[in-house]
Amino acid sequence: DADFSQLKFKNVKIKNSGNDCFDLSYGIYDMERLYLQECADKSVSIGEKSNTILKEIVIEKSNVAIAAKDSSFVKINKSMIFNSPICFSAYRKKQEFSGAKIKIVETNCNKEMFFTQKGSQIILDL
Repeated sequence: DADFSQLKFKNVKIKNSGNDCFDLSYGIYDMERLYLQECADKSVSIGEKSNTILKEIVIEKSNVAIAAKDSSFVKINKSMIFNSPICFSAYRKKQEFSGAKIKIVETNCNKEMFFTQKGSQIILDL
């Protein structure tokens, strides 16, 4: 978990987490290279007005690969996601916030693996 922070992650590997591998809120996060494997719930959960850049991320075996919620913005430059039923999810969870926005430059996922709640956006900027 990282809350109320401004952090930069360079090279991160996480395997076999019992819940979310990364849980971020109320901050600014810059992530260069992430390799996340077997995250029980979400590989990356971004919420509560966070602004996040994911430059390169590889995800294997997660329930939800990347979730953005509650007035957050996420830009993903390159993602490779395997064996995850939902690649990207954008929604509002808490009433006091609006929806979330995910902007994707490059991914191996197709739109059938996206979940977008009304008021949120997932944009493919290929």
